[in-house]
Amino acid sequence: MYNILCKPQVEQPALGVTLKTIWKKSNPLSFYEYKDIRRPQEWCIIRTIQGRGMLRLGETEEFELDEDHLMLITFDRVRHYWCVEEDWVYYWISFSAIPSFVMAPNQLYHIPLGPTERERLQSLLLALNSDTLFSAMYASSEFSSLLMGWAAAAIRNTSTQHRDINTAIEYIMQNLAAKLSIAELARLCCMSERSFRDAFFAHTNMTPHEYIQQKRMNTAIELLRQSNLRIKEVAHSLGFANQYYFSRAFRDHFGISPSAYKKLLTPSGSAGAMD
Repeated sequence: MYNILCKPQVEQPALGVTLKTIWKKSNPLSFYEYKDIRRPQEWCIIRTIQGRGMLRLGETEEFELDEDHLMLITFDRVRHYWCVEEDWVYYWISFSAIPSFVMAPNQLYHIPLGPTERERLQSLLLALNSDTLFSAMYASSEFSSLLMGWAAAAIRNTSTQHRDINTAIEYIMQNLAAKLSIAELARLCCMSERSFRDAFFAHTNMTPHEYIQQKRMNTAIELLRQSNLRIKEVAHSLGFANQYYFSRAFRDHFGISPSAYKKLLTPSGSAGAMD
């Protein structure tokens, strides 16, 4: 005689998901819609099946939704969405839930369609079209399962992307003097250029260009402070075509020219703190 007890080894989020509505939409290239929805308690998943669309959240944030892209958003932030490639096919799924997701809202995820995902999404449409309580409960349960699968995929993708972006950052630091392109860095990470830009910004809160420029300027400060290199030699070592472009970039970044900065150096080779 024996008893077997199994329990989770980690605390589990209480999802409490209730599926509200699901639309399957196919929009032509001319499609454009304005929304001003004030239902902050409800969440929405936008799942692109094919084509490409754009989504604007608030007044300034815009996201390009390609095939295999998924976003978790709140209704109250939606302002506009429109089609930018013929036959944008996507699911728009609204639901209410305890906000304890492991997926970050208002962030774009690239999650390839699962082998049975189309069929499962279609089953949600059929279930909600029924007028029985059982069908509604089944739809919420099935959607909860889909939601957790997407969340798990988002965690895996985020972990992999962070590792790849760290590889790109290491490559950038080793090649500051080179003419680095988005295409080159994206190939290094085995990503499309669009996916690389999204992942890089999520990891650093900067565009690749902004990040490279910041690292070049930080290195320039150290070279001016700690070496006997002339300004044009510093410019050349950091990949600038000539001293003029370097000086302009330095002034834009620090608010002072390299020559003026060198004059601030003390005999010991140190300088005052700069932003």
